[in-house]
Amino acid sequence: MTYTDEVDEPAMSLHDTPFDPFDVDAATETTAPKPGRIVVYGQHGLGKTTLASHFPNPIALFTEDGKGAIPIRSFPQRATEYAHVVAAISSILKKPTDRQTFVLDSLDWLEPIVWAETCARNELENIEAAGYGKGYLYADDVWAELFRGFDALHDAGLTVVLLAHSEITRFTPPDSEPYDRYDMALHKRARAMVHEWADVVGFAYEKVYTISKTTGKGVNAKTTTRASGVGGRFLALERTATHEAKNRFGLPSEIELRNDPSTAAELLGRIAHSYSLAERTV
Repeated sequence: MTYTDEVDEPAMSLHDTPFDPFDVDAATETTAPKPGRIVVYGQHGLGKTTLASHFPNPIALFTEDGKGAIPIRSFPQRATEYAHVVAAISSILKKPTDRQTFVLDSLDWLEPIVWAETCARNELENIEAAGYGKGYLYADDVWAELFRGFDALHDAGLTVVLLAHSEITRFTPPDSEPYDRYDMALHKRARAMVHEWADVVGFAYEKVYTISKTTGKGVNAKTTTRASGVGGRFLALERTATHEAKNRFGLPSEIELRNDPSTAAELLGRIAHSYSLAERTV
């Protein structure tokens, strides 16, 4: 699926030499700074949408009723169909705008829209109807189309920020016992595609301090643990045993998640700084 109408280009002169990006003479060691492809996920109410609203000149497409009173320019209707999402992306690409950031809120509410489109194309009653998980495999094609649209926005110079909620997932490493950790509330195939696509996957969380108390002795001993307070909100940018996260810019393991524009500014500033460091090391 294409997101823009075809544009007539002037015919190439016989004297013109086309640029070949795969010619060895075109190879370069430098990387031009690009806007980020950023995913932020976490539990509800932690400030994900507020953070997105602080990116430069954002325009948001909501698939859920998550805007509330947050001041962010957005499409007036919530997207409930695949065609709505395509239309919104195409509109931004076709029309001149001062918008510098595209925000989608949220991926997990987008997923049922992807499934509905998948079912319509494959004449399925529901995503499970194909059996053996094939419906989720078919959905990969629809997700891939959406990511091409997000990349078109990125290539047009926009920072792309995708938001999602979190869930506790079971992780089974080949060299140790299984354990639980936080990840995006998406089907595992979609989750893998998001992780691969993004430059930054940030996990928004709240630090909680606990107190443990043991009563009784011997076989009658019983330990109870309760929360004693919170230590602020943070955006994790590196994977640990407790959560999935990543970044391609050498960012710190976490930064403070504040309710003012400083967190978005810090994140973008650190990304820009990573490009400047790369330039100096060439």
